[in-house]
Amino acid sequence: MEILKQIQSQITAHPGTKSSIVLAQAMSAACHESYGVSLLLASSVLDSNNARLVQRLANIVREPDYDNEAMRNAMIWLTGSQYADKLRRLD
Repeated sequence: MEILKQIQSQITAHPGTKSSIVLAQAMSAACHESYGVSLLLASSVLDSNNARLVQRLANIVREPDYDNEAMRNAMIWLTGSQYADKLRRLD
């Protein structure tokens, strides 16, 4: 999915930043119902371009290339990345 590729690219380009952490959390929340992201943190940390990416994630099922397999692969990538311990598990 293009949106997941864009976010992964942003995260990779800016490792360890607050915005990358929030994007990783938002991507995990969009890909799996057991994860979440703070909207307050997202609105205070993200620039307008990254905020638009998060808005698209909120409606991920409406993406033209929506694909469960791509979402599963994104979660595998996230849980194996440096952001794994920053993901917010809800349960």
